[in-house]
Formats: sequence, structure tokens, C-alpha cells
Amino acid sequence: MKQMIDNLLNEFEELPEVKTARRLKRKIEDNPAYFEKMDGLLKTQKKLIRARAHGDDKKIMTLQKAYEHTFALLRSDPVVGEYLDALDKINEKAQTIQDVINASLDDKSHPDR
Repeated sequence: MKQMIDNLLNEFEELPEVKTARRLKRKIEDNPAYFEKMDGLLKTQKKLIRARAHGDDKKIMTLQKAYEHTFALLRSDPVVGEYLDALDKINEKAQTIQDVINASLDDKSHPDR
């Protein structure tokens, strides 16, 4: 089982999407304008999560609009848009890997199935 997980992780690291995301992330981090925009988006996202936790509907709506606006601006930039697309693909593949691992663990914990 451990070998299977190690193999999956090694294959995951070699995915073109992972390599693309790493390359673009460095480009974003090296560019102060990109970095500021991404940092602002993450800060708004954190505020939004806190507002949801407190149930502050007015603040949630305001922050949600600000988040969506900033996200749309970022996504329209070719570099950031490609980075976000790569992250989406990575997340989908990571979910698939997690499903495979969970199914394998479930099969091993219930050998009578």
C-alpha cells in the first residue's frame, strides 16, 4: 500500500499541470503586481471565511462581491488565469488520487467484501 501511494505521489509530481503551476507560481511571486493582487485576494477570502463563521450576512455579501470582482480581474490576466486553470486541474487529479487511496483502504479494511 505504501508503495502504491509513493508511486501515485511521484506520478503526481511529474504531471504537466504541476510543473506548469510551479513555473507560473514563481512568475507570480517574482512580480510584485501579481503578488499584491493574489495576496489581496487571499486576505479577502480569509475575511469572507471569518464573516461566514460569524454569520454576518451584510459583511458576507460585501466581501463576496469584492472577492468575485478581484478574482475575475485576476483570472482575466493570462499568467494568473493559466495558473488558476492549472490549479483546478491539479485539484481534480488530487481528488481522484484521494478517491483511489480511500477505496483501496476501504477494501483492505473490509476483506470480506
